[in-house]
Amino acid sequence: MKKVFFLLSLWIIFTSSISAVEIKIAVASNFTPILKKIAKLYEAKTKNSVKLTSGSSGKLYSMITNGAPFDIFLSADTVKTSRLISTGKALEASRFVYARGSLVAWSNKTEAIGIEGLVEEAKSIAIANPKHAPYGIAAKQFLRAKKIYKKKNIVVAENASQAYSFVNTKNVDIGFVPLSLLLQSKINPKEYWIIPKSFYSPIKQEMVIIAKSQKLKVCQQFLSFIQESKIQKLIEMSGYNK
Repeated sequence: MKKVFFLLSLWIIFTSSISAVEIKIAVASNFTPILKKIAKLYEAKTKNSVKLTSGSSGKLYSMITNGAPFDIFLSADTVKTSRLISTGKALEASRFVYARGSLVAWSNKTEAIGIEGLVEEAKSIAIANPKHAPYGIAAKQFLRAKKIYKKKNIVVAENASQAYSFVNTKNVDIGFVPLSLLLQSKINPKEYWIIPKSFYSPIKQEMVIIAKSQKLKVCQQFLSFIQESKIQKLIEMSGYNK
């Protein structure tokens, strides 16, 4: 009887180990903190595991086009996901706008003249690289609309998280970053100004399943999980879809 129980235990352990699957996800830096929370909830529910690689959407896109073994890509825009679909590297049926971002101007140096006024007075401004970061593109659109883009010392960060870091360490007067990063860090609302969306193109953050993934069923499972109402509510509470 003990032998039967022992063999049954081994069978359970073995079958559990082979049924658990790891999926590799490339995620835009601005969404990484919230995706870590989502991944933990997903892992607890399914027993599958998630491995995250974070960076600017442009750099992650390049990695995917060069053959990086990702299963899912959460971009900070729809441009790169569309390109992957058009070249057959991502599945069109899987595309889903998982979040809509908001841009803010943030400074932790002074509240004296107000953040909106500080944009005009600032000597140095940090933005994510507009060549491959959607929040950088939005910041550039705003600064051009205000006719101050070429009048300022623009410090170009690799991504939105680095732009946040430049402000946090007081290396620049002001930075343009996602609202989500400030809410997650519990930054005083008096230190930032939510940029009216009329100044920049909508920031739609889209995810896709990579076509060459060998774990399509699990990828679809994760896609369905992130669409659940409780997860979408968690995303909204983190500063998106506002």
